[in-house]
Amino acid sequence: CALPILMAHTAMRLLLKIADENGKHDTMNNVAIKFMIVGDGPLMQKVKKVLSQLSTKLLENIRFYDSVHYTDAYDVTLASDVTFLPSVMERIPTSFFEAMSVGNVIVGANVGAINELVKDGVTGTLLKTNKQVLEGRSLVPGESNFNEAVEFYLKALLDLCYDKSKYNRMSSATLSTIPQFGFSHTANLISTKLRNIVKKVKSTRTNLSPTQT
Repeated sequence: CALPILMAHTAMRLLLKIADENGKHDTMNNVAIKFMIVGDGPLMQKVKKVLSQLSTKLLENIRFYDSVHYTDAYDVTLASDVTFLPSVMERIPTSFFEAMSVGNVIVGANVGAINELVKDGVTGTLLKTNKQVLEGRSLVPGESNFNEAVEFYLKALLDLCYDKSKYNRMSSATLSTIPQFGFSHTANLISTKLRNIVKKVKSTRTNLSPTQT
């Protein structure tokens, strides 16, 4: 089960813990989750330093894409099964649209307007965030909300890796969701709304008496 991880500052320690716990689920010498970390931003060296704490065996299951040209980003996403974005500071990531367009299932936090695109249990699995997170506070290693997030994400990722019927069902749902956010669909919705407004205005004017007009 391969997934690209779109890194954010609050995710580094979270990823370390998940990758470490993932190693404990090693069966038949095959680690369930293969991580692909995408991006060459200012945090990449910190990410590599944090992940260097992992065993050599686990590091073999983490591949870094320091710099991916936008023309190659599609191939990275296409080669993945799940897109994992544990950041707690988001609106609706463009990367989710890109991932879902090729059938990637989403795993991330229920923040911003993400739940308008990703339906929990249908096209992805979303961490229910508490008030502190919603107010902009990061998940802090050692605190209860951090540990709960690790357990939640690990279970969500492993479920998708081991339960193929669940994964296939959710992957199909992501493919059918994206057209609803396409330009043509959105344009038709707006056009229908405007026509209904015009009809309502005309109907109101028709029903007004001469003195009222």
